[in-house]
Amino acid sequence: MKLHFKFALIFFVSLLVGCGGDSVNLNATSYSLEGFAAKGTLKFATVEVYILDANGNQILVKSGETLEDGTYKISDVGVTAGQNYVIKIKPNSRTIHVDELLGNQILPADFVMTAFAQTDSATTTASVTPFSHMIVEAAKNAQGGLTPANISQAQRTIIELLGFNPITLARNDGISKDALILKVLLTAVSQMAKDGALGCTSGAAADKTKCVINALAAGTSSTSLKLETRFGSQTFNVSCVISTAVSKTLQDTKFQSQSPLLAQALNKFNCG
Repeated sequence: MKLHFKFALIFFVSLLVGCGGDSVNLNATSYSLEGFAAKGTLKFATVEVYILDANGNQILVKSGETLEDGTYKISDVGVTAGQNYVIKIKPNSRTIHVDELLGNQILPADFVMTAFAQTDSATTTASVTPFSHMIVEAAKNAQGGLTPANISQAQRTIIELLGFNPITLARNDGISKDALILKVLLTAVSQMAKDGALGCTSGAAADKTKCVINALAAGTSSTSLKLETRFGSQTFNVSCVISTAVSKTLQDTKFQSQSPLLAQALNKFNCG
């Protein structure tokens, strides 16, 4: 009886594999995404993960929330290697934005920051900042929209501008050189909002932060290091505005010991 049962079980599994083709894969890898959300730290923010299909359409597959330190992990987003995703960070009733200059702020309900991810390992880092958002928006605004080619080109442009990939930076701790540069840049974004730069003069502090992030994204091209945006009838040299904000940020005592290194690393933000 036991032998007959064993043969029957083998036959049943064979039928499943034969009928389902690739649909039965006992060894399939389940991919996860993790990282942090910062402008500054975004505590308890909603994280939405969207698959990008072949036509650049976004399909929501999973959601979660950042922790108190702004980190997140979304497990089991899919089983396809090389799949492209868009991660969206949005505020909810619990969300706190820890601004680098002004402290805890409540973000506008329509605030959104995004990042790309491609499943290249079981757990893929996909951190979300204003600079990852610039990549997504640059690709979206290129001819053809969110195609793999536009995504790759936008990433190359921002990596050349910053000197590193902000999406693959795993920690927002200011310890590594890249993390320190990101800290300066995030603080510079806060400085721009505080100064009402890029035409962002209306509303509360968090409204100005949202405005600056959107202006940075609007001024980003997937093919050029020149950052330029319009607000009403005004045209802004975004690189020059960032350069001014970075110079102010580097006057802070916590960055002064690293100022020469940081100034050199950020020399592509200039007024030329």
